[in-house]
Amino acid sequence: MKKAKTSRRLSDRPVLLEGGVSKVLGSMAIPQMGGVLGLILYNLVDTFYVGMLGAVPLAAISFTFPVVMVVGALAQGVAQGASALISRTIGEGDSTATRRLATHSMVLALGLVFFVAGIGIDTIDPLFQLLGAGDDVLPSIRDYMEIWYPAVMFIIMTMVGNNILRSTGEVKLPGIIMLVAAGLNALLDPFFIFGLGPFPEMGVRGAALATALARSLTLGVSLYLLIFRERLLKVDRGSLGRLFESWRGILHLGIPITATRLIVPLGAGLVTRIVAQYGTGAVAGYGVAHRIESFALAFVNSLSVVLGPFIGQNNGAGRNDRVREAFSASAKFCFWVGGISFGVLLLVPELLVRIFNSDPQVVYTGALYLRIVSAAYAFQGLYMVIVAGLNVLRRPFTAAGLGIFQMFGLTVPLGLVFSYYFGLPGLFAAVAISYLLSGLASHWVLSLVLRDLPPSVPLVLLHNGFDSAKTWDPVFPHLPKWVQPMAFDREGYGTRFDPEHHRDPVDIVEEGVQELDTFVNEHIGPDKTFFLWGHCVGGAIGLVWAQRNPGRLLGFVGEAVGFDSDEKLAAKSAWLLSDLRDLPETYRRQFEAMHGEGQGDIIWSRICNHQGSYIMNPEYSIIPEIAGLSVPSFFLQGTKDVYFTPEYCRRGVQGLPNARVEIIEKGSHDLHLQDPEAISRRAISFLEEVLKEDKR
Repeated sequence: MKKAKTSRRLSDRPVLLEGGVSKVLGSMAIPQMGGVLGLILYNLVDTFYVGMLGAVPLAAISFTFPVVMVVGALAQGVAQGASALISRTIGEGDSTATRRLATHSMVLALGLVFFVAGIGIDTIDPLFQLLGAGDDVLPSIRDYMEIWYPAVMFIIMTMVGNNILRSTGEVKLPGIIMLVAAGLNALLDPFFIFGLGPFPEMGVRGAALATALARSLTLGVSLYLLIFRERLLKVDRGSLGRLFESWRGILHLGIPITATRLIVPLGAGLVTRIVAQYGTGAVAGYGVAHRIESFALAFVNSLSVVLGPFIGQNNGAGRNDRVREAFSASAKFCFWVGGISFGVLLLVPELLVRIFNSDPQVVYTGALYLRIVSAAYAFQGLYMVIVAGLNVLRRPFTAAGLGIFQMFGLTVPLGLVFSYYFGLPGLFAAVAISYLLSGLASHWVLSLVLRDLPPSVPLVLLHNGFDSAKTWDPVFPHLPKWVQPMAFDREGYGTRFDPEHHRDPVDIVEEGVQELDTFVNEHIGPDKTFFLWGHCVGGAIGLVWAQRNPGRLLGFVGEAVGFDSDEKLAAKSAWLLSDLRDLPETYRRQFEAMHGEGQGDIIWSRICNHQGSYIMNPEYSIIPEIAGLSVPSFFLQGTKDVYFTPEYCRRGVQGLPNARVEIIEKGSHDLHLQDPEAISRRAISFLEEVLKEDKR
């Protein structure tokens, strides 16, 4: 399959276009948990230590939560917009565009830093007064934000840099970086907050300073990886000329993503204002519950983060079958996590809240929220992963619409009404209902989006008796995105050659049919239809398999297929199989490259021993077995083929009612190597015709 090559290092990445979908997502989500837990630990550790200072400081950092989320939403708009575009360019194999977008997104992030820090410092008092902060809480809020705003560079640029890394498939290192930084924050917090050792007691200012220092570490490591290891950040005059073009593309996706993410903190700010009517302790309890909720949904959050690069690369490569499977697997995962979280939080919410603060009102409010709202966590998880996927599928406004529906169509209006009649329990019930209904709505919207995605049809490529699956490499760049190419080495060729357990096949066609049957069942499925392109003996294997498995092949392309043999052809084939060292040097090198260093002589000897099978056997013929095969078939035959003539090909297809033949003037035996673009165009044109007829 065509690999995306964006840098020398990128070739070492786990390929997101291959492997079991659930397995690949799991292998990405588990390391990503480090990054998500790192972010959550920042909040939990700060909440734990600040809670020791009393209910007022705890309420102060609870008031900052919506503002921090707003800044995070702005950063994630740039980060996810860039990641969506970069992952698609990786899937498409455009390395130049990948580097350009990565560089320009970091420049855009730097501009956002100056914007946020400049406005934030001057608006601390009026903004938090608008959120309902009283005179008792406002000084502590000011202490925290006066340090947090100047340090926003470490937050925004790290988010964008780590998302660029994730778009390449690298999820482990960003997660490790965030965990280490969270550990450093946890280590520094007590020293700065309480004034341990030589440090002065700074209270909530100490919590902000510890976070800033720890975050600076994450930015340094992220920039090192992007510049020196991945070589993704590169400034040149040519790329600078396209700076605004890149920004338009990023912001086209990023603005709706930001709008979607802004909905949550804006709504949370309104909910916080409603909660503030019940006292400072209620606000503190609501803040604690929110942080515990973040931890409960950490697994789902990790999945939503890695789902973006996975969907982007596969959609960019035309693998929409894997996109659909990814959403299905993610939905099942959300319900498992949601069910487990609900069971735990239903039983012991008070115990968890008391870890942070034992004030009765704090404990009551936090436990009440967790016991009610956790019942809908499965549906909130479903909403989270679907919105993440829609953004990458270039449906950012659809995702934003779902966010608006959840917060301003459900949470806020229901919260105002239910709170008026039922108090805090009614408010939290409104949150749970909004999670439930928005999850169901997002699932319905996703079904409509997936219905419009073009299908991807598997195309199995079978090599001849000389080459390995590498013979198809020149063809891959010329295949359209709706084709899912699948080339594999048959036993004894390329990657599947083991000299210690080698044996010569008794019947190369019959054994090839059995291998194809195993491959199809394992990699395509026992019921799914597909196309097949077979070269020489690969074509013979494909025809026999198709006759034995009616209804499975949508269409067949045969290139220089060997239908039968006789004494003359068998003698000619044996004569052509001279010693490998007697062949032209160019062909010899090509043959050895197909199979690996040091294996050429051994495999050539193995091929020469096929005297009892295929065209070296004068009794060989598949014509009687394939007679009447109704699969639409297209045969390509060159006039300069050293084995088969155009007349031979026409005679071989006489018993196939839906076959057509095209003779290629001056075409060799290896047509797909002689002119891969032209031959691929002919083959795909035929397969597109078959697909149109099949849909009718």
